[in-house]
Amino acid sequence: MRLPPFQTLIDLHGREVHRYLAACVGPIDADDCWQETMLAALRSYPGLEDDSNLRGWLLQIAARKAIDAHQTSRRQPLPIANVPEQAAHSPAPSEPALWRAVRRLPDKQ
Repeated sequence: MRLPPFQTLIDLHGREVHRYLAACVGPIDADDCWQETMLAALRSYPGLEDDSNLRGWLLQIAARKAIDAHQTSRRQPLPIANVPEQAAHSPAPSEPALWRAVRRLPDKQ
């Protein structure tokens, strides 16, 4: 089996992969996901054993990168308009039961 040059693969399917990613993650994140998709594909391209569906192979990689983007976006902090001046609640020295429990912890904790 002889694989076509990777650039040929990008020329044939790159726009379609980008459109798919734009539909999955939106136009803002689609460029980053497309780059991640192509880098992952380029890394594994030389070891590819079946060239019967290169388009499907690229779209499968793109789908995984879209999932990664969604998972990453959920872990990002959300901006808030006003930050409170004080912490909501911190244990006061007047809670002796709590401080006795803290003192019983091992030194490294």
